[in-house]
Amino acid sequence: MQTNASTRDYTRYTITKDDRIRFLGRQWCLKKNNSEWDPDEALKWDEGVVIETVDDQLPRQTEALSYADIDRYRREKKLECEVGYFSARNAIARRRKMPIADL
Repeated sequence: MQTNASTRDYTRYTITKDDRIRFLGRQWCLKKNNSEWDPDEALKWDEGVVIETVDDQLPRQTEALSYADIDRYRREKKLECEVGYFSARNAIARRRKMPIADL
């Protein structure tokens, strides 16, 4: 199969609403359109996603990443994705690992 030289082939990595991203030394997640979380409201476009910081560091940051950027940063080990970090299942698992404080 021949490919067009102008066509860029890459694995299409994406980020979901349950993923936590480590990028530029900070923690990030998908940016939301409004205060209520609706996965269909996450800011996306055909070429990638928009992410925002979720740590307590200032200033807050927002970045637009294309799927090609995500692929490149992952290969260069500049972006790590903790898949499912914000999922209910992982929240319960993290809670189970925490010791219960004495009352």
